Amino acid sequence: MHALRHSRGATRVVKAALAATVALVATEFVAGFLADSLALISDAWHNFTDIPTLLLSWLALHLEQKPPDHQKTYGYHRAGVLAAFVNGLLLVLVAVLICYEGYQRIVQPRPVATGIMLVVGLIALTINGGISLALARERRDLNLRAVFLHNLGDALSNVGIIVGAWLIQRTGQSLIDPLLAFLIAGMILWT
Repeated sequence: MHALRHSRGATRVVKAALAATVALVATEFVAGFLADSLALISDAWHNFTDIPTLLLSWLALHLEQKPPDHQKTYGYHRAGVLAAFVNGLLLVLVAVLICYEGYQRIVQPRPVATGIMLVVGLIALTINGGISLALARERRDLNLRAVFLHNLGDALSNVGIIVGAWLIQRTGQSLIDPLLAFLIAGMILWT
């Protein structure tokens, strides 16, 4: 009975995280294009990879609640492991794309609207930090641990965006933006 209550609570957290992440991705993409910030666009892509991650985690939590049957004698508990594997593959693809665009921005630097970058970075930090805190209790489940680590990485990249926006404001060096994008790509690969 405890496992079922635990699973239902985790399911609610994952559903709320999914809704917040969809809103955040839309905000970061729009703000990233308005600010011409590769760091924000990279973070939007990074958060975009959270959507299938959260959907797969939600599906895995649903499948894990199903009891074993004559064909699945262990039940569906391995669904979480498969979800974690697919999430890892998505992260590698996004990191490669971010690095390519970062290289393009180093070759041809562009000015960045740091005010938008700073505000959206703070909003993103609040959302990703909140999701990480909500999932911190669920780290024993491999599936939810992958989601927790992913969102923790998102929150750390948001701190980088905030600091980067401040540095660009102080120094006028727009090359900080693609360097942040490389940092985000590295964090994606590490996660």
